[in-house]
Amino acid sequence: MSFIVALIATLVAAGLARLQPGEPAIIPVAGPESQKCWSSLQSIDGCVLEIFRSFSSGKMVPIGPACCNAVIGVSDNCWPKMFPVEPSFPTMLKKYCHLAPVPSPSVRSVWRNAVTTRKHL
Repeated sequence: MSFIVALIATLVAAGLARLQPGEPAIIPVAGPESQKCWSSLQSIDGCVLEIFRSFSSGKMVPIGPACCNAVIGVSDNCWPKMFPVEPSFPTMLKKYCHLAPVPSPSVRSVWRNAVTTRKHL
């Protein structure tokens, strides 16, 4: 309960950053620095939602490779601004993204690429 109160207090303190439709409102804006920290994750479709699912469940749920690349690229000094109420979460998130296997292409996508390439020959 105290975690939820702390999270809400953090969010309400300064307002919310621009959200993509369907993304949860978890992005506290303490100023331009905080917004800048979130911007690379917001630019990946669904990334903030994937991170929120892991954050809110307390365990890592699947996060896509594009989102993981963005997570790995976030500066270490940004994480305390992004998750001030749960400082251990960024470490868990980065560890997941460093260890997450890159999915192999599906048979359908390989076939589609082969057909597309053949059409251009």
